[in-house]
Order: sequence, then C-alpha cells, then structure tokens
Amino acid sequence: MSVAPTPGGPHDGRLHQLAQRLAESDPSLRFPRRLRIAMTVGPFLGFGVILLVAALVSGYGMVIWLSGIEIGSFIGFGKFVIFGGVVRDVILKVFHYVPKTNPPSPWLLAGTVIYGDVATAMVMLANMSVFLRMGSFGRRLAACHDAGWRVLRANPWMRRMAWAGVAVFVAAPFQGTGAVIGTILARILGLSWFSTLSATAVGSAAGCVSLALLGQYARERVQAIAEHPVAMVVALAITVAVLTLLGRWFIGKSSEIPGDPPNPAGDPPPSCD
Repeated sequence: MSVAPTPGGPHDGRLHQLAQRLAESDPSLRFPRRLRIAMTVGPFLGFGVILLVAALVSGYGMVIWLSGIEIGSFIGFGKFVIFGGVVRDVILKVFHYVPKTNPPSPWLLAGTVIYGDVATAMVMLANMSVFLRMGSFGRRLAACHDAGWRVLRANPWMRRMAWAGVAVFVAAPFQGTGAVIGTILARILGLSWFSTLSATAVGSAAGCVSLALLGQYARERVQAIAEHPVAMVVALAITVAVLTLLGRWFIGKSSEIPGDPPNPAGDPPPSCD
C-alpha cells in the first residue's frame, strides 16, 4: 500500500493545479451520500471489530501485532510484513514488552494485509475528491496520478486488460505498487468502483498468498538468517535494492513527471501508446 515519494520543487505548482482538476472531475462526486459514508466509515468499523475479536481471543498483544502490521504495510514495508510471523524468535526479543504473545501466522498476517488493501481502495474511492483538495496530500495524490501514467506508458498491455492490469499491479510486491496507486490506475482506466474493489481484492490476495506460502515453506531458512544480524542486514539490503529496481522498471524508467498534465477525464496522452 505504499505511496509515491513526496513531490517537491518546481513541480508543486503544476501538481496543485492537476489535483484541483482531478478533484473537480472525480467520479466519487456522483456517489450517493450514504454510499460514500458507508465506504468511509465501514472499513474502520470493520477493522475495529477485528481488533476487538483479536483482543478477546488472544489478548492485547495480538491487537498490537495486527495494528503494527497494518501500519507497516502502509508506510513502506508493503506485503513483506507477512514475514513478520516467520522470524518469531527475533521479533519476540525486539518487542520484549509482549513476550507472552506469539506472532500471528503468515496466513493471518496475509489476511490483515488483504483487508487493509481493500479498505484503502474503498476509502480512496469514496473520498478522492476530498483528498485531492488537501494541500500537500492532494499534491502527493496528483504525483501518484502521474506515476499511474508512467505505469501505463511502460506497460501498455494494462490498458488493453484494464481489470487484470490493476490486479497484477496490486499483486506485485515492488516498491511503489499497491492499493493507493492501484486505485488511481483504476480511475484512469475508467473502472467502476466495484471493479476497482474486486481487482484490488484479487490482486492483493494473489500477492499475499504467494508470500504467505513462501514464508510457510521457508520458515527455517528465514529464521536462520534473522538470527544473525549481519546476514539479516545484508539480506534486507539486497531485497530492498532488488524490489526498488524492479518497482522502477515496472512503474516506468523515467522518474521525471511528464510536462503536460493528463486529462483528468481519463483520456491518455499520446505518449502512452
């Protein structure tokens, strides 16, 4: 669920204008008010119920785990938080204030990440026009919109297979992919809110289940690496570097924001073909 880097410099003015144009034409403005409220409040209430059940069944330690995993998946670790349940012994030593709580299984963490992706897409769909008007956050979303055009320019097949393209994008565990830009991609491609949510759910499930399977069958090897600090740092550095490079390749080789802002109605610029 990671988002695009914070925009800055001379592009801020253009991003502000783009954000305003996108806000004025956003499809969420046509949603019934009750639907927007339900899509905004529902995901938070749902996660609250999940945490309540976790507290009743497994104690407050599980609440800390699930909350931390959800936050971690959003701020940059993405789907790889699923491996948190694999390096159990190391994590228990670090988070010594919950020594009696076993880390959740990779499958429970995968389910948490899937829920977070779908919830993120739902909240964004219902409130995109509001978010785009929120100053620096709106400019960040406009930068994500530009990143979406780079994805389509680098992967033209996604425009021909819109639903599948969004699902594949959300499933990819690369830096810069996830539900945030995936939702914006779906908006650019003209998908309905239901198609956007279903593509996000299927893509997130595919990516998370794959990582959960990897974590399940590679548990001993991952734990062995994690128990040696130097090996763990090297492995993490290599993983981050590879994922960053793959993410840049997948999103598009150019890191420059296009000079001409895309049409907010969704018509692709000529360079996208």
